[in-house]
Amino acid sequence: MTTWLRRLFLILVALSLTAALSGVIYQFLAVSRERARYPAPGKLVDIGGYRLHIHCLGHGSPVVVLDSGIGRGLLLLAQSTTTDCRVH
Repeated sequence: MTTWLRRLFLILVALSLTAALSGVIYQFLAVSRERARYPAPGKLVDIGGYRLHIHCLGHGSPVVVLDSGIGRGLLLLAQSTTTDCRVH
């Protein structure tokens, strides 16, 4: 009976590891495909060894620099202010 439980345990561990590995592979492929399909607008610039993403909208003066963490609200704000100033 101990051998049977050991085999069952090993099968469950193997199935769990297979499922986890399949999820990691799927996520990697999906992210790669989405990055190719929907590239970020703007360009990457090198500032002191750091690659920063910059997306300029509008023209004129004053220049407004918006910095964001996570979220889409910043893009909507930038689009609404481009008529009066240049937004970085």
